[in-house]
Amino acid sequence: MPDALRPKERYLAALRASARVTELDGKHLAYAHVWSYAGEEVQETLAELLLDAPLATADGLVLDLRDGLGGANPDALTLFAVDVPELEWHERDRSVRRTPSAWRKPVALLIDEHTTSGKEILARAFQRAGRGPLVGARSAGAVVGGSAFLLGDGSLLYLALRDLTVDGERLEGVGVAPDVPVEFAREKGGARAGGAARAPLRRFLAAPRSTRVRRAG
Repeated sequence: MPDALRPKERYLAALRASARVTELDGKHLAYAHVWSYAGEEVQETLAELLLDAPLATADGLVLDLRDGLGGANPDALTLFAVDVPELEWHERDRSVRRTPSAWRKPVALLIDEHTTSGKEILARAFQRAGRGPLVGARSAGAVVGGSAFLLGDGSLLYLALRDLTVDGERLEGVGVAPDVPVEFAREKGGARAGGAARAPLRRFLAAPRSTRVRRAG
């Protein structure tokens, strides 16, 4: 008898498996791919990867929002807020232990025509806050709210039930335009960032941190 599929567990496992650090022009660049942002466990897992091992010591981050499902809430942006304080615990033995609450180093988001729903909302909020560049292609423009219905023949129907705007801006049918357009090579298993993405990533790593806009109030 086949094992029951557990999509949430598989998406979390894929997120953990994607986490890695590579070197670019002498700096260490972290990478993580969020296939689905649905559920608090995703944000918790991403925070663990970024603020603890294995990505915490990198100089910058590329967060991949291409492909998969949506599900992100706008408050996911707080993980990248530069104005969240970092706590320092000064022990009696004079040791100091730091507990960061947010990733305050450079970050870029990868998006494309398969970035949908809540991940589009997150990408637009990230862009409006000026936190870093969106690299890739215009997102799908598929953000309306809906519900899934199981039909009698076993098929599944997803039906749009409500419209959605983001601070009065309608993304449905429009999508989110990247700051740096890049055409990704599509390979088996999903999109991959090719050499065309290296130039904008170099620029964002080299930019002084003071030039990055703080979280939108």
